[in-house]
Amino acid sequence: MTMQGYRVSVDFAAAHELVLSLDAFFYTPAKSLDLGADWVSEVRKRFTAATDWESQFDPFLLTLLVHRCPGERTAAAFLGWLAALTPGQLYELVAPYVPDKAADLLRDLGARQAYYLRLLTAWNEAYFQTLDSAILRQLAAEAAWRTERVKGQSPAEAVEEATTGAVLESDLVEEILLVPQYHYRPLNRFAKCGTTLVCGYPVEAPRATGVPAPQLLRLTRALGDESRLRILHYLAGGPARTFTDVLKFSGLSKNTVHYHLTALRSAGLVRVHLTGECVVDRYSARRATLEGLSARLQEYLDDQPQA
Repeated sequence: MTMQGYRVSVDFAAAHELVLSLDAFFYTPAKSLDLGADWVSEVRKRFTAATDWESQFDPFLLTLLVHRCPGERTAAAFLGWLAALTPGQLYELVAPYVPDKAADLLRDLGARQAYYLRLLTAWNEAYFQTLDSAILRQLAAEAAWRTERVKGQSPAEAVEEATTGAVLESDLVEEILLVPQYHYRPLNRFAKCGTTLVCGYPVEAPRATGVPAPQLLRLTRALGDESRLRILHYLAGGPARTFTDVLKFSGLSKNTVHYHLTALRSAGLVRVHLTGECVVDRYSARRATLEGLSARLQEYLDDQPQA
């Protein structure tokens, strides 16, 4: 049963994308991201500190701090605000959001603060400050549009549409904060901050006339594989299924099933049913995406250069 006892709001800050871009850079299966392993390799040439700091990186506290940061939240403004906090102020800001099982995050906050400042400053100088400003303007415009959009939707509708298929089934979340993001495309990035669930949802990059939209490519590619079609047929035939259910049905290896479900999920063909701790609990077919395939394809065919 889908619970809707939460509220939904939309937030954009360049500081969110600062953290998400570094998180995407450190993301192990980079081939799952639109930017891909080639982007990681290219940026690594500039961000030479990566190997020293990667093992310690945990984006949870940074996501929480961006969420709590007052005023302007450009990369520079956020780093300046973070640098000015005392360890006591930092503790007051984050402690109410950290669950007991993650209490280790609150130990030696001064050292953790210094580490994150060095890491983010280096990342900003090596990469983020060179990011095309059009990307940040597009994310800001998406946030403004989405803010108006959610006013006419139920919380569940707003979350499923933005995330192309995430369904929250928990009474532990009071607010979902939708954050448009570029670097983690086509994936969503979830972070639980107390009773607030911060969800970075993908926004497509600008593209030239005649170039297929990435979402159209994901959809057509997802449908072009027999195993994925069989899995989709199975998910459409009953209640939401667990990963183990899909594994037993398909007869494929765990890694292969995970790969196929990720492809179906990225294409918007599958819903993921989340627990309150951001864990994917079950999967179900998302027929609405198929219903919109013809319109997406027609839109692309009509996207002709001006004479």
